[in-house]
Amino acid sequence: MTVPSRYRGQPVSEGTGTGKIYLGDAPGQAGQDHVSSGENEVRAAFAAVARERTALAARLRERGEDLQAGIVDIGALIAADPALTGPAIDAVRAGADGIAAVRTAAEAQAAVLAALPDPDLAQRAGDVRQVAAAVIDQLRGTSVPPPPAGRFILVRREVDPADLIRLADAGLAGEDPGGCGLAGAVSVAGGASSHAAIVARGLGLPMLAGADPAVLAASAGHDAILDAAAGELIVDPAGPAGRPDRAGQAGRGPGPAGGQDGRRRAGHAAVQRRLGCGDPARAVRRRGRRRPAAHRDPVHQHAGLAVRGRPPGPAEPGAGPARRAARGRPAARLLR
Repeated sequence: MTVPSRYRGQPVSEGTGTGKIYLGDAPGQAGQDHVSSGENEVRAAFAAVARERTALAARLRERGEDLQAGIVDIGALIAADPALTGPAIDAVRAGADGIAAVRTAAEAQAAVLAALPDPDLAQRAGDVRQVAAAVIDQLRGTSVPPPPAGRFILVRREVDPADLIRLADAGLAGEDPGGCGLAGAVSVAGGASSHAAIVARGLGLPMLAGADPAVLAASAGHDAILDAAAGELIVDPAGPAGRPDRAGQAGRGPGPAGGQDGRRRAGHAAVQRRLGCGDPARAVRRRGRRRPAAHRDPVHQHAGLAVRGRPPGPAEPGAGPARRAARGRPAARLLR
């Protein structure tokens, strides 16, 4: 019998999710970091990422998802920001490999953001790294395999909020006739104020951040339980050892003995039924759940996101990062 594997992380969005492991990072191959990429290729890769995110933000705004649109807009702004693209292109002109140039430029900008004293603003370093990862995938020409059929749990080194939106939308659009799809997410990087965590909470999607890096070697396609209340991902849960007391606990806090504890003791059998998607309509409804605006996270204001549906505006000439953040300017402009 397979022994369950357990991976710890920081709970950043409540609930319990069940499904198969989906490793969402593009597979690296020998020599791919030395793909010949000139100035034009690097420019085109940044432009492609900016266009894709701008288009996604526009679709979100059309259907009234202004908070998510603002978050995705920040990725588009970063991909088009000369503070990131300029150093990368300059390095390529000087003879550097394109992928290495993008990675070095992004790490330099991310380090500036990570050093900010405000922990919420420091999380914006992850946005820069996510954009750089997307640009590098463009340069490599790599892509991840499609998610498994049925319910699945996304696992990435750094979960991109755009990942969550796209994958959740695929379920909401009814593209899977079984009503299955994204059931949770686990990120090695990030924290409670990361944009991915904010999006996950808005979707009602269980998520862990700051997870054990060993989770990146989890077996793709294997059954798993994501228990955000316990801060744990269990891969290959085996019978009663698979934490039956957590099986029915999605999003519920402690309570008196009786009905709630009885639901918790529903056991691993119920979890395994949910791995088979159970009620398709219920799965779609859960993925379609959105928190009312009054209940959305206030942290997006501290992160400098546009609020009340306003798109990010221009940076103030001569204003430093801390000053722009204090005035609520878009987080992407912290790069300037």
